[in-house]
Amino acid sequence: MPGNFARDLFNQTKVDNFLSLIPDEDRKQKLKEILKIFVCLRKVYRSTHPNQEDVCLYKDKAVKMGRLLLVNFTYVGWPNYLHKIIKHVQEIIQDPEGPGAVGTISGEGNEAANKLFRELRGHFSRKTDESQSLKDIIWYHWLYTSPKLRRISHVKARKYQCSNCNELGHNARSCQR
Repeated sequence: MPGNFARDLFNQTKVDNFLSLIPDEDRKQKLKEILKIFVCLRKVYRSTHPNQEDVCLYKDKAVKMGRLLLVNFTYVGWPNYLHKIIKHVQEIIQDPEGPGAVGTISGEGNEAANKLFRELRGHFSRKTDESQSLKDIIWYHWLYTSPKLRRISHVKARKYQCSNCNELGHNARSCQR
């Protein structure tokens, strides 16, 4: 669902209208509970300075919402946005290195992850068996994106060196000389 429509869905009158379209009362109540939890989660990860009490309760609520989705709506797809919202937002916000940003759950972050997936598939997975190849890709991706491993890794961000003036931090296109 495009972002504007999805954001509009979380208006309480829209939620009520949406739920009124579901004929089964039991499914309606289950979906209402999931949407209620998601609205609480959304308030935390969309906020610039979230309430610390809400942040502490975030993971429990997120896991509960995930379980409700898995049990009651088994046919629903599980995109990596949802995985990131459930698994990683609390870690990002509570990161001791700073306030933490949830920019990693943006569309740009997902596109970068897709690029990484293609790279891993091409160079770091077995070519003989498709299931083993997928297993390799997921394992490498898990290791690569782990916040704890990234924190202790010694990989430094690439420093650009200008070919005109040999200074670090910019390239020839952006050179001021």
